[in-house]
Amino acid sequence: MNKSKSPRLVFCDVEGTLIASPEAITQAFDELKQLIEENGVKFSLASGRSYEQLKMYVDKLEIKAPVLINNGAGARVNGSVLWDDFFPAHYVKEVVEAADRLDMAVFMCDGDHEVAYRHNAYIQHEIETFGRYNHFHIPLESEWRSMQFERVMITDPQRPGRVDRLLPYLAPFADRLTIIRHDDRHIDVMHKGISKGSALRRLAEHEKIAMEDIMVIGDGLNDMEIMEQAGIGAAVANACEPLKEIADYVCSGKNTYGVIEAVRNFCGRQ
Repeated sequence: MNKSKSPRLVFCDVEGTLIASPEAITQAFDELKQLIEENGVKFSLASGRSYEQLKMYVDKLEIKAPVLINNGAGARVNGSVLWDDFFPAHYVKEVVEAADRLDMAVFMCDGDHEVAYRHNAYIQHEIETFGRYNHFHIPLESEWRSMQFERVMITDPQRPGRVDRLLPYLAPFADRLTIIRHDDRHIDVMHKGISKGSALRRLAEHEKIAMEDIMVIGDGLNDMEIMEQAGIGAAVANACEPLKEIADYVCSGKNTYGVIEAVRNFCGRQ
């Protein structure tokens, strides 16, 4: 870590880092935006969300740098596609149908947009609380061969551990898919080799920026890979302990205020 040298690019995780539940844009966003503008910070987001779900934050902060979506399976710059890595939908047909039989929530993303497979109590809660996932699509048998996804997320709102029952349905495609079991309730499925880390390296090469000139701000286990690769890693105060242990800097502030603290500390003009 070299504090005398400001990072050329700052990548910030979204859920749990930039925002907290209920995910509202607070007054802190105005402070962060002003800080970014005054110090000429190249600031962007790296998230597991679709671009549609990130756009409000991109617009609020007036982000011009490339944004990583769907855990790095896609990237957008000023709303335009930088890349999309899809996989054939039929790879996940059986696991989606098995999850649905267990009344789990299934979300299918084509990059920019995300739809729920079927309406259930969990989906209704998401609609009422966050105003998202109010579009549904159960593919016809003929559609499974023609459709493609960038990410599929399966969430079990009922009992921890049941997601392990789904893993055998994905086993035949293990050499073609990245399967991330985030915890005992959530599974993400993407194209083989996709991760925030691989996407950050790809983007650094595209932007002609050395990894050592990038700062990453995060909160969770899925931020560890990119934090270990970046020149500077900052963990917000509400981050998990394993991330704090590898971070160069642990913020005293939570969520947006922690992001502000990290940017001010490493990117503020002396």
